[in-house]
Amino acid sequence: MTYALFERARGLIANPVETFVASKEDPGKTVVAYFGILLLFLAVMSALMNALLFSALSSSGFFGTMNPFASKFMAVMPVIVFLEILIFGFVFSGLFGLWVHLWVWILGGRNGAGQTLKAFLYGLTPALIFGWIPVVGILFAVWSFILDILGLRELAGLSPARAALAMVIAVLIPLVVVAVFLVVFFLPIIHAAMMSSRMGY
Repeated sequence: MTYALFERARGLIANPVETFVASKEDPGKTVVAYFGILLLFLAVMSALMNALLFSALSSSGFFGTMNPFASKFMAVMPVIVFLEILIFGFVFSGLFGLWVHLWVWILGGRNGAGQTLKAFLYGLTPALIFGWIPVVGILFAVWSFILDILGLRELAGLSPARAALAMVIAVLIPLVVVAVFLVVFFLPIIHAAMMSSRMGY
C-alpha cells in the first residue's frame, strides 16, 4: 500500500498524463485512501510548522506583551491547525470536487462524477505534499490547479480548453462571491470603526 501510494504520487508529479490515464480503473476507495493519507501528511507538517513558529516567537519574547489567554490560545494553535486541515480538508475537497463536476457536466463531460472527483483529488498531490512550506506553498497550489486541468482532460473526457474553463469557472465563482461578501459586509464595518477612531469615540 505504501509503495503503491508513493508510486502514484511520484507519477502524478513526474509524469502526470500517463499516470492519469493509468488511473482510470482505480476504485473510489483507493482514491479516497490516497487523498486521506496525503491530507494527513499535510495536516501533520502544517501543525509542526505552526509549532516551530510558536516556539521561535516565544523565544524572541514576542508573547511577553500578550495577555495569558492569547498566549495559551497560540500554544494550542498547532492542534487547531491539524484538526482544521484534516476535517475541513475532507469536507471541502469533496464538496468542491462535486462543484467542479457540475461545470464538467455543463461543458460536456459525461464520464461520471467518480472520474471527475478522481481527477480533482489526484490533481491536489503537489499541494498536499508541499503546501505546508511557507510562502512558496502557493506555487504548489497553482501546480495542483494545472494538474486538475490535465486530470479532467484525461478522465472526464473534456478537451483541454473545456477542462481549463471548468476549473477556472469553479474557482472564480467562489472567489467573486467571497470578494463581494467582504465588500458588502466587512468594509462598511471597518470604515465605521476607522471613522469612530478618528472622531475619538
